[in-house]
Amino acid sequence: EAMSQPIQIGKLTIRNRVLSTAHAEVYATDGGMTTDRYVKYYEEKAKGGIGLAICGGSSSVAIDSPQGWWKSVNLATDRIIPHFQNLADAMHKHGAKIMIQITHMGRRSRWDGDHWPTLMSPSGIREPVHRATCKTIEPEEIWRVIGNYASAAARAKAGGLDGVELSA
Repeated sequence: EAMSQPIQIGKLTIRNRVLSTAHAEVYATDGGMTTDRYVKYYEEKAKGGIGLAICGGSSSVAIDSPQGWWKSVNLATDRIIPHFQNLADAMHKHGAKIMIQITHMGRRSRWDGDHWPTLMSPSGIREPVHRATCKTIEPEEIWRVIGNYASAAARAKAGGLDGVELSA
């Protein structure tokens, strides 16, 4: 019975306690934009009665944290805003809320992305899976990445999403 009860998160009221956690949908474009299939995937969840969906597992906040093989969403550009508006409208018309998980992949990112970023991490220790080398993050880069998170959250809000989940 508790699952069907509304819940308040800050100022946001969610119609029930049924949610879909962030995961790799693999429906974004190569450039990280949502597609009709992406929107329909979440809209079906809303039609089914879900209260909240958190989309875009590990969606990128910065150009130096490029999209993964799972075709994550790119929040490093304003081009995502109208895509979010379509997604938010599809969810809201069925009474559901929508958020997105945002992250900077750090050393877990791809070194061979479109912009050939230098991977960075707090320690400078290489990534254990793909073994790419990385550098120790500098203090000014920490502030830049914090700003990237803020910009990504602002884009999500401008697109009508109900919130963000930070993965750091």
